[in-house]
Amino acid sequence: MYKKSLLALSIIFSILFLTRATAQSGYTLLDSCIEVETGFDTLITRTHLIITDSVSYTISEQYTSWNQTWDTIAVSNYILYSYKNTYDSLNRLIETKRLMNSTGQWQYYGRSLFSYDSLGRITDSIQQIYSGNTWVDTLQFSWQKDASGKFIFNESRFFSVGQWNNIQRQEWNYDSLQRDTLQLVFIGNGNQWLPESELHMVYGTFGIVDSFKVEYTGSNPFNDYRMQFFYQSTDQDTMEIIYTGNVNQWDTTAIIRNTFDPIGNLLEEIVFNYSGSAWVNTSRKSLTYDASNRIIIQLIEQGDSLGGWGPLSRDSTFYDTLGNVNQTSFAWNGSYWECYEFHNIEYLSPTSIHEVTGMFDGATCSLMGYYSDFIKSYDSEGRLLYFEYNGHAGSSGGFERYQYDSTGFLYQSNHSFSSMGGLTNDEYCVHYMPLLYAFNQNIFTVCNGDSLNIIATSSGGAYVLSYEWEYNNQLLPDTTPSIIIIGAGGWYSMMVSDTAGNYYRDSILVVIQPLPNLGNDTSLCISNSLILDPGIFSNYQWQNGSSGQFITAFSNTQDTLLYWVTTTDSVGCINTDSVVIAFIVCVGIDDPLNEILKIHPNPVSRSLYISNISGKEIQSTIIFNSIGEKQVVEFKNQTVSGNLELDVSGLPSGIYFIEIISEDRRIVRKFVKQ
Repeated sequence: MYKKSLLALSIIFSILFLTRATAQSGYTLLDSCIEVETGFDTLITRTHLIITDSVSYTISEQYTSWNQTWDTIAVSNYILYSYKNTYDSLNRLIETKRLMNSTGQWQYYGRSLFSYDSLGRITDSIQQIYSGNTWVDTLQFSWQKDASGKFIFNESRFFSVGQWNNIQRQEWNYDSLQRDTLQLVFIGNGNQWLPESELHMVYGTFGIVDSFKVEYTGSNPFNDYRMQFFYQSTDQDTMEIIYTGNVNQWDTTAIIRNTFDPIGNLLEEIVFNYSGSAWVNTSRKSLTYDASNRIIIQLIEQGDSLGGWGPLSRDSTFYDTLGNVNQTSFAWNGSYWECYEFHNIEYLSPTSIHEVTGMFDGATCSLMGYYSDFIKSYDSEGRLLYFEYNGHAGSSGGFERYQYDSTGFLYQSNHSFSSMGGLTNDEYCVHYMPLLYAFNQNIFTVCNGDSLNIIATSSGGAYVLSYEWEYNNQLLPDTTPSIIIIGAGGWYSMMVSDTAGNYYRDSILVVIQPLPNLGNDTSLCISNSLILDPGIFSNYQWQNGSSGQFITAFSNTQDTLLYWVTTTDSVGCINTDSVVIAFIVCVGIDDPLNEILKIHPNPVSRSLYISNISGKEIQSTIIFNSIGEKQVVEFKNQTVSGNLELDVSGLPSGIYFIEIISEDRRIVRKFVKQ
């Protein structure tokens, strides 16, 4: 009973900790049960998951009976463990509290807290224990990944005497092909990190060519081991050299030579070891293949004292036309080959096999006993349906059956086996709640005008499912597993529920990318100018071929010009906007701007002056070249009366535009730098 209880509890913990993980594959565990019946007692364990909007509870119950049949037992019912999980608005696990009921009362005994980065990946986990009425820190785990999901570092700490103390830290470096080139390990010393080891990897055309590890004693490095790989014209290495460290040098200890046939089958592997004064033969493996490239003979030899090779073991394998396999292993006793063990596979049908392994009496090659003897049956999808293990002398026999739902997910298995003269029956059953495949990320970014089809591919489980959609907390009429979104950004949430009362809710944020905007069509006086800015994007393509964010609309003659720009944003959305500007002759119309701001001298060689006649606050001045590229930001947020002097001596000669932004207007003036 003691051993069986431990087995049952170990299965409970595996179910509990897999509860949230299965949600990532589309399922959340709602209910499971394990039932064990023997001639002595019955043990039943059930695990329940109760899901609400932001909290889930996992409860384990155990029922036991002694010396009675299941029909008449008085069941002893007590709850063992409970896990309370809390999630944020993006359905990310942020807290797990662990409770235990050992004395008839619930008591906290531990919890875990989780933090995430902007991409929704876990960056920190803090472990705490419950002491009296206070949560006490015990351990902290932190890690960081790059954009491709590869680790940059991870580290661990423990809390003691009022402070965090370092335990271990690992760091990774990668090359341009995202291959490991350097792994660093540090050991904690209070709040410091001390080097412990370095693992270096160097790559060539066909793969890794050098790998070596350096260990540290205090701050002093010393060589640990090294492996070098040599290739011919494929990714299969033909020679490996192994070294051991000797302070700051490398001592060669072994060489491995590999030989391949033209299609890549390994024909021979030879190992030589260095004895300190000479190379000696260590081992040699030779392989022989049939016409289907299956190994039929494997010969292992060991080096002898004369520099030659002596037989050690041999495997001979025979395949018939039905795919059945008969393999016999032999051992060399010094004079001849003795039978050692066998491994046979027989196909009872295309989806059922009988597999047996056992050992021989070496001298007579007669059967001595079995290691295993079982039959496996699969369905057309390759899923295990039936597993029968035959009992022989000194071993137990039994069978297992497995059942799957319409999605192929295992939801029940039955076990029956004989042990210690009795019969034991196990039953494991699970009810899974399907989750939303579509919500495997928290934020969807959509190009303006494109549609987004969110599909909740939810199936399986024993109950009928229903769906409810909301947009920005407003109920939508959609009741199907999918919804099409066009041009409406914001928060979308979906609740899936079943007829048993279980339900699960998840949310996503749909972001509609902005469009470029050059403004409305307009007119300008001849020789006046206007800076066109479509907004912030990754790339720009203007009608005149320029690629900056800004362009200056300007003409010395009466004309009507079309300006357009095509932009590409950070997620690849491509859009175009245009504006028509008419340049007209402003005859008899005074330019009021000249009464407010003037620039001089023009042309200018060193200092450009702005006459601020109004005395109003000038927020900023920016100078652009003739193709709209920003050159200088002179100053910001100052109130200037009289003249403002700008040093333009550093600008190359050419035509420039200065944009002056005051508290009530934006003015552009052209000047020439000599």
